[in-house]
Amino acid sequence: MKRPGDALALGAMGGWHGESVATLGKFIAGTALGAKEGEALRFFDKAVAAPGADPAVPVFYASTLLALSEKNAAKARGLLARALKTKPADGFEALVQRNARAILAALEKGDAAEARAIAKRLSPLGTAV
Repeated sequence: MKRPGDALALGAMGGWHGESVATLGKFIAGTALGAKEGEALRFFDKAVAAPGADPAVPVFYASTLLALSEKNAAKARGLLARALKTKPADGFEALVQRNARAILAALEKGDAAEARAIAKRLSPLGTAV
């Protein structure tokens, strides 16, 4: 990887692995693409620890966790809360935080299925306009 300390680059790698597994399933994603859930988590963990991660990377990580399984709701909730602690530097970060609030609201109501649906709709590859 040419940018090993870049939070967004690491997050993009985590997102590629995670969304591939979430979309295709572990077997097909692993066999056809070499994508692995463990690699998604490894890349995202490195990304959130890197400078410049907030607020985008924690939101993308949380969305990917939710795409993988409802069982990841607690970890996703913590990541979304983290993303809301920083002041947005620009319109992109403000949009990311708005999305985080929408997903977090469903999680705080205990509705992981709704949080997953919102995260999918608002994801970079989702259906939101």
